[in-house]
Amino acid sequence: MEAQIRTTGPDAASRPFGTIEASHEFVVQLLEEVEETATAVGEDLQRTRGAAGREREALQLAAYKLEQLRFHLTASRRRLGELRALRLILGGDASAA
Repeated sequence: MEAQIRTTGPDAASRPFGTIEASHEFVVQLLEEVEETATAVGEDLQRTRGAAGREREALQLAAYKLEQLRFHLTASRRRLGELRALRLILGGDASAA
């Protein structure tokens, strides 16, 4: 059974992730937001330097989780770029690059 990469169709444009490009753009925007949030959390951590307590621990956990999310989104962005390149190699729409 041969796998098919579906890039077009009557309902592809109406779905939020109907194309690889739309998914890639979403991941890029989400990654930007995560990075901005991580910066803000880092600033809050600096503000609480030397303090102990639940707020600092929560900020440390948030910073850690944001770093994990950043790592996974960066990998996802790369994978979506690879899928776009593969589609071009396989003879997909050249205007999609």
